Amino acid sequence: MTTEELLNMVAEAWPINAKEYPVLAKMPQTPKTRQGFGVAHANLHIMKSCGAVAALVEGSDHSGFSSDVIGGGDNNDLRKLAIKQVLNALRLAELTGVTGEDIEIELRMRLAESISHRSESVTR
Repeated sequence: MTTEELLNMVAEAWPINAKEYPVLAKMPQTPKTRQGFGVAHANLHIMKSCGAVAALVEGSDHSGFSSDVIGGGDNNDLRKLAIKQVLNALRLAELTGVTGEDIEIELRMRLAESISHRSESVTR
């Protein structure tokens, strides 16, 4: 599956319309209104999942990380939250016009820079 296909799937799975979000019926019915609402709503989901990650791992600051918290054993909550973060980020990207190619180019560039920077640090 390509990044572009993922973007299309999240757009199809989570349409921005008055059926899914009744509050939209009270707003001007323009593409900008739907986009603005969608961006704000995607951001709320991102913050919500950040809070869920924090709630899950905060106690580990005091008691130490266990394999259950970091995704080992039978507890997959953190792994599920990580996937939610990716999906929410993809929805935000799609709503703001980011393409699959944009994501792939940026990932390659940033990761290459990071790897290069780390390599330089090690050789010094």
